[in-house]
This record gives sequence, C-alpha cells and structure tokens, in this order.
Amino acid sequence: LTLRPLEARCDSSPPEWLAAVGRWAARHDFRGIQIHVRINGATYDCSFGERVNTDGSRDKMEKTTKLPYASVTKVFASTLVMKYVQQGLLHEEQPIYDALHLGELGLNDREHWQSITLGMLLRHQGGFDRTRSGDPMIRPDPPCPERLDQLRAVRIDFEPGTSYAYSNLGYCLAGLLVERATNRSLPDLYRTEIFEPYGLSIVSLSNSEDLVTQGIGLDPHSEEREQLANWPWKSLDAVGNLAGTARDIGTFLYQMIRPGSSIAHVGQALLKPLAGCDDSIWRKCHGPAFYSFHKPGRGRMFWRDGTMPGVTAFAAIAEDGDIFVLLGNARDPQRWVAIHDELGQLVYDHL
Repeated sequence: LTLRPLEARCDSSPPEWLAAVGRWAARHDFRGIQIHVRINGATYDCSFGERVNTDGSRDKMEKTTKLPYASVTKVFASTLVMKYVQQGLLHEEQPIYDALHLGELGLNDREHWQSITLGMLLRHQGGFDRTRSGDPMIRPDPPCPERLDQLRAVRIDFEPGTSYAYSNLGYCLAGLLVERATNRSLPDLYRTEIFEPYGLSIVSLSNSEDLVTQGIGLDPHSEEREQLANWPWKSLDAVGNLAGTARDIGTFLYQMIRPGSSIAHVGQALLKPLAGCDDSIWRKCHGPAFYSFHKPGRGRMFWRDGTMPGVTAFAAIAEDGDIFVLLGNARDPQRWVAIHDELGQLVYDHL
C-alpha cells in the first residue's frame, strides 16, 4: 500500500481503497494519521506520517500513539447513559430540570428548561444552537458541570424536541445526570465499566499537563494555539476529553455489535436511525449516539466525528458490521466540516 507523501506502516496488507484516505490526508495537510479498519471480520491497523511530540519534535506515527478523541468521546458517554437507562436508573423521557435541581437557579425561559429531557440531549434536540448563541462549553469557565448558576446566561434557541442543533452543553448535562444518578465521576465510570473490561488504553484528560504525561503532541494552526492552551479539559468528561488509539475505538465499537458482548444490548439501542428523519441527507439525522446515513438502495452507516485545535477524529459502523476509525493530529479551523464530510462520503462508498 502506497500512501505518498505520507509514509505508511500497517500490521497487515490492508484494503487498497485506504490509499484514497491517505490522499485525502495529504491533500488536507495532515502530518500524521492513525486508522483502524474491520472488514469481513479481518482487522487492519495502520499509522501514516509523523506524530508530533510535546516538545514540538517529530517521530513516526505509531499504531500505539495516543491521540485525543474530541467529540468521539460522546459515543462513550452515550454508552454509559444508555446502560443506566436500560438498568432503570435513568429514563430517556426524564426531565432534566428536576433531576439536576435547576429550579433553584432562577433560570430564564423556565418553561423551555422544564421541557428538556435526557433523550433530547443525546439527540441534540435540547434547544441549544451554538450557531446562534455560541458554545458556552468551549471557554475557560464553562457553566457545566460545576458552575450551573451560569446557565442563567444560556439562551434556549428553539423549542426543545422540535429541531436539531449540535450541542456540547447538552452532552455535558447528560453526563452530569449520570454522575448524579450513580454518585460516581464519569472518568471513574469509563475506567471500570468500559476501559478495563475491554483492555483499552484510553485515558481521560483533565488538564494540559496530561498531554505531556501521556505523550500527546498536537499540531494546531497558529491561530488556535492560545485556545488550546486554555482548553477546559476538566469540564469535557462527557463532551470531548478522552484520548487513546484508533484501535481502542474500533475495539469498543466492535463490542457494541458483537453477539454475546455485555454491551451488545446497549449497542442495539444506540445504533438506530432517528425516527422520522430523512437520513439520506448527510449530517442531518443524529440518534442517541451517532449520525446515520444511507443512499437509496444501499446500506446504512452510523458515524460520529470530532474536532478540536490540532485534532481530527472520525468513527463509523456499517450495518453489516464493518468498522472504520481515523485519528489525525491536525485540523483546518475554517474548513474542518467540509473536510470531515469528504472523508465520511469516501468511507461510506467503500466500507
């Protein structure tokens, strides 16, 4: 397999179509990427190009190099939520207003807050639209999970449950519900319920120093370096603070679909299209954990992407069980959505 100009290293001879992924990465100036693929029961792990060390030096990207997952973290958060829904500890139709004691905070637009449910948060239907009002989670002092009084300044942009708008705040609130219901922290739950049982090397990042201790080097654009220096890692347990390898994600996704797996029933609940939504339109329909997409007459793919300064992440599961995961150590801060969508369509056409 040739992925010029990125040097490729794979544990076995992978499908030839991955060369197109390498060309995609080179075209969009990725220094290095990591890929895990599972097709027809066979798995392939590849690393391309260079890793960036915390001191700025560069080495070969390895299959064991840890990289941040950004919003692919939300798949793990959704898994915990659905696990406790199925155990009866949480309920998708559960209003968050009473469960999180929001009535004590004197929130504006109280009626809308009272109508938001846990299921709406998972499906990004909670009423928060960052394209209209900004993202309150991507700042040094976000309101969730520790400063809920600041929710008084958060605007409800549409009637909850009636529309879709991607929301990091919604996932933070969902994660907070899990913590309140279990009386345990999300990092602790991740570790005991997911990472250790499945032998995953994933870690939770709580501050920028964790990047150094975990050997995670990023390559953000110069305009994003200050933002990364002030990234609110500790507030993003349910939103985007996990890091590990592409293989770790792929291994976990396989457990969601493997017959007999302890989380197969959770996977069945998460891997379903949003009812009443036309998922023949890309990036339109988000279920409880994934977007879904299909072309007429073809199978459906469930997928989720993630981004932050210096990070690109993408994960997908096809209906037939094939899996694709990519992690990259760079992003274009202006065009990342179009770049991710290009990758997603490429993967759909081959997976």
